Amino acid sequence: MSTKNLHVIKASAGAGKTYTLAKVYIEQLLWDKSGKLRPLHSCYHQHILPITFTNKATAEMKERIIVRLYELSNGTCGAYQQYFQEAYPTTSPEDLKVAAQAALEDILFDYTAFNIIAVRTCKLQFLEWNQKLLLHIQKIQSYGYHLDEICEAVQLEILT
Repeated sequence: MSTKNLHVIKASAGAGKTYTLAKVYIEQLLWDKSGKLRPLHSCYHQHILPITFTNKATAEMKERIIVRLYELSNGTCGAYQQYFQEAYPTTSPEDLKVAAQAALEDILFDYTAFNIIAVRTCKLQFLEWNQKLLLHIQKIQSYGYHLDEICEAVQLEILT
C-alpha cells in the first residue's frame, strides 16, 4: 500500500486547514505527479478522498473547492492562482482557466463522486465494508474453501 500521495495536515482551529486542504485537493485534481495538467474532463475527482474531522468542515471544504475552481476558471482567484503559477510555471494562465473550468464541470455533472468525508462517517463506512467482506468470506467458506485459499485466490494483503 503506497502512502506517497497521502497528505496529513495538522493544525488548530482557525489555522487555515480548509484553505490548505482545498488548495491540495485542487492541485491533485488539476496536475499529475510529473507536473503536467491532467487531460480535460478526466473526472479525477473520483480518485481523491479527503477526510476531515467534522461534517461542517466537509461541507465547508466542498463549497471552498467549487468556489475556488470557479474563480480559477475566471482568473479571479488571487492567492491560489499565484501559488499555482509559481508551482507550475509551464502552465499558462489561460490553460489554468480551461483546466479549472473542465474540472468544475466534471464535479458538477458527477457530484455524487465528489467525496469528502468526516472521520466519523469514514469509520462507519469502514465498519460497513468490513461487515460485507466478512459476509463474503463466510459465504465462500460455506463452499468448503479455507481463509488462506480465499486470500491467495484474490491476492489480498493482510496488514498486521
